[in-house]
Amino acid sequence: LPGEAWADSTATIAGGKVLVTPVEEEQILCLDLIEGTPGGKPIWVRPRGEGLYVACVHNDRAVIVGKSELVALSMTDGEVVWKTPLPGGVGVMPSGRGFRTDDQYFLPLTSGQIAVFDLREGKVVETVATRGVLGNTVCYHDAVISQGATELSSFYQFGALERIVAERLAARADDAWALARRAELRLKAGRRSEALADLRRSQELSPDDSTKELLVSTLLSALQDDFAANQQLAVEVDGLIDRRDQRTEYLRLMAVGMQSLGRGEDALKFYFKAMDESQQHAGSSAYPTDENQMRQAEPGRRVRSQRWLRAQLVKLFHEAAGVERDRMNREVARRLDQAVASGSIVELRHCLEFFGSHPSADGCRLALASRLWLGGEMLEAELILADLLDSPRPETAAAATAQVARLLNDAGNVEESAVMYRRLATVFADVNCGEGKTGREVCADLAPQSVVARRLAEAPHWPNGRLDVAEFKSDDENGPRLGYTSYQRVYPCDVREAKGPLPEGMRLVLDRNRHVILRDGFGKELVAVQLDGSETSRYYTTNYSMTHARMSGHLAILSLGYELFAIDLLHTTANSGQRVLWKQDLSDPVSSKDSNTGQQIVPKLHGNAWGGHRYEAADSDGKPIAALGGVSRQGVVLQRWDQLVCVDPLDADIVHWTRDGVPAGCDVFGDDEVVVVAPRDATSAMVLSALDGEQLGTVDVPAAPNRWLTVGRRMLRWENADNGVAVAWLDPWDAAARQVRSGKQAVVWSHDFSSGAKGTIVAGEDVVVQETSGAVTILDIATGAARVQAKVAALPEITSLYALRGEREYTLIANTSIDDAPRGITVQPAPGGYGPLGQYSPLIKGNVNVLSRATGEPLWSTAASIEHFGLPLDQPSLAPLLTFMRNYSPDTGSPSRTWKTEILCIDKRDGRSVFRHDDISGTTQVYRLEAAFDADSAALMLPDRSFVMTFTDEPRPPEPPAQVESNVDAATPDP
Repeated sequence: LPGEAWADSTATIAGGKVLVTPVEEEQILCLDLIEGTPGGKPIWVRPRGEGLYVACVHNDRAVIVGKSELVALSMTDGEVVWKTPLPGGVGVMPSGRGFRTDDQYFLPLTSGQIAVFDLREGKVVETVATRGVLGNTVCYHDAVISQGATELSSFYQFGALERIVAERLAARADDAWALARRAELRLKAGRRSEALADLRRSQELSPDDSTKELLVSTLLSALQDDFAANQQLAVEVDGLIDRRDQRTEYLRLMAVGMQSLGRGEDALKFYFKAMDESQQHAGSSAYPTDENQMRQAEPGRRVRSQRWLRAQLVKLFHEAAGVERDRMNREVARRLDQAVASGSIVELRHCLEFFGSHPSADGCRLALASRLWLGGEMLEAELILADLLDSPRPETAAAATAQVARLLNDAGNVEESAVMYRRLATVFADVNCGEGKTGREVCADLAPQSVVARRLAEAPHWPNGRLDVAEFKSDDENGPRLGYTSYQRVYPCDVREAKGPLPEGMRLVLDRNRHVILRDGFGKELVAVQLDGSETSRYYTTNYSMTHARMSGHLAILSLGYELFAIDLLHTTANSGQRVLWKQDLSDPVSSKDSNTGQQIVPKLHGNAWGGHRYEAADSDGKPIAALGGVSRQGVVLQRWDQLVCVDPLDADIVHWTRDGVPAGCDVFGDDEVVVVAPRDATSAMVLSALDGEQLGTVDVPAAPNRWLTVGRRMLRWENADNGVAVAWLDPWDAAARQVRSGKQAVVWSHDFSSGAKGTIVAGEDVVVQETSGAVTILDIATGAARVQAKVAALPEITSLYALRGEREYTLIANTSIDDAPRGITVQPAPGGYGPLGQYSPLIKGNVNVLSRATGEPLWSTAASIEHFGLPLDQPSLAPLLTFMRNYSPDTGSPSRTWKTEILCIDKRDGRSVFRHDDISGTTQVYRLEAAFDADSAALMLPDRSFVMTFTDEPRPPEPPAQVESNVDAATPDP
């Protein structure tokens, strides 16, 4: 593929050294021609990165032209001296070879420009527009010659051209060629009116396509610079246009111009014409890919043409008022209705591309989702519907819920489908869900014996009697198998935001074989996806503890640091390889590291005010690698070094907009309206339009240690207050407040707690806070309303708080300082090496309480006390068992240690210790717990054995909640 290897293997000789770029190698080598080197080894070797060819050697620096940048390397050691992005943003590449003149390098670009670089400082000093895209260029006497794929072109330099034009016009005043060239010179000098006169006269004397093209572009630039003063030129330019790109630009300028004059309806007509022009040339594609798709909206910001149009339409309707706005709304509604009536996926997509932000667009979205679902494009349908599930219009939300419920049932995602049907049966029982049916009637249409219907009829029930335990060795075919050896690892993925129809208690994990696995709240594996590992060696070091994701429905955008994957987690796709929709390379194309060691990922610790930690991926120099922002059908926003990029969630080759000059390592979050970009070392943030990346303003945000969680564009803040702590839910860009404030943190709700309180988040929906007094408060993040207010046993201190949410209960584990060691043993939390600083399996010394989700009342007679056991935080939250694990070694005084694993399982319903086993040889690095309510059993799988625990109705003696001391009792498996 172009750009995937060196484009030229010609050696470059300078200063007694030779630069070699073999096309079959991913390296550039520097050799000493005079003295040589021992063993014939090069002086230095660097990875190719994205390099295409050696441009020149200047001041003992090798200048490399890359796909998106110019890089200067020291000829002494190969280190980077400077690195400069190509002007124009994402997608702009060199269109051929350039040439050097003194201290400047002239490089032709695919954007139809020549970029002029200062080779001393590595800066772009000028960009010059050219007629079309140039190829390889050279400078010869007074001309620049370009060799393209289909033509050879020659261009005068300015000084020479001025002399020739003056001579020819002195000889003949009506020289058409000289008049056209003088017009070019006058345009360069800013004398547009005189240039237009020359162009008109030249075209009158001798009609010429190139002169006509220049006349049209000059008239269009006049309309763009001052529409009010130059609008009389519109009729003239309209009659001259004969190319599609000119027509597109003309319609755009007329629409914006009419909008600037306050003539909203006239502007809308031109926007409609631009839309129709786009649709006419789009064919069957919603996203045409011709060269005009990305346009420069302002310096440092490029926008796909259709996105730019949609953003302008949003502004147009925001500015309109009264009768004019009503007429405009009716016209848009008419177009949306036409698209719905057509039933065409192409027409529906096209209409939403432009009017997707209009209040009347929801019906079009529902219609498109329905057509996509019937056509088998279920993931896109789900993405569209996910954004409608929380619509403020009950009928829209109900219709979206009904479609998602049916879609997921068809896809085989039974648990998620049941959640949606349950919502129909309760929240939307009497609401019209489309086709004249209420939510209750939609549920009644389910086949009585279907899995979903049975799941709706009764929640999982576990017998409350004796627990029977059967042990199976790993080679026993009758028992369940873990599928991993003792030295393998499985890493929980930090899902930082998840919305849409997902299973309750969902977990995403990654193993070292690069399998991404989705598990439901019972621990059952729903989907396993094999990531493409063919290029893994380019990155050398993958720190799986840095893995994080954002999800919208069953689309997961997964970050592995230098790699970003879009993954389809619906059941419909049988082939695992087809589930990886796209992959993005976020590595530094010119790293300071040797190609044999690669670009290492280093965990960068960020502490939080409430005692938790978050780890971000950085390179070996400590620079943040990338940031993953919001995910929706409108786009995925990500940060590559100092650039923000918004790409289509299903196809990253479709770039909606880019914005340069953003500080590296920001917190990026947002929704379909705005993107908030908050540097970690600042308390102010940029607010950008999610449609086109335009900056809307700046707002105050909490300091980085006080940023707890983001959901959409909102942020949870935890900070010290007078004699306590305060938790607040903020909307940095509150729609009602932004007209009358400047940069203030808009507080949606706030709650105060006593000093020493700790908190945690459950499922991105609940804020759980426990105070040392024993007061427990569980808040609904969205509203701030208290779901639960309860009282448990007081503690002298709380160092950290953990929580799991089951179908009927909240399980709270309050940890205290671990300032002692267990008697007679050395203990480590299990699974061992589980996440940075053991954050995925913290060592516990504290109390466990279980509260009813319905009433908030404690379900146990007293708290359970646990000491020196690890708590695997990725254990299935819907399972009836709470599992603790630890690796331990008896202190025998011998220099060699013998390690064992101990398992402890507590029944969440009453706190009993129902299973304990401390004689498992070796340490445990990986495990899996899966509960099956239809079989009344739970399987705990380890590398060398498994335990199947069956719940029965057989009588059992009453027991109090577990009180587990630090030392190891000579325990045997409980009966």
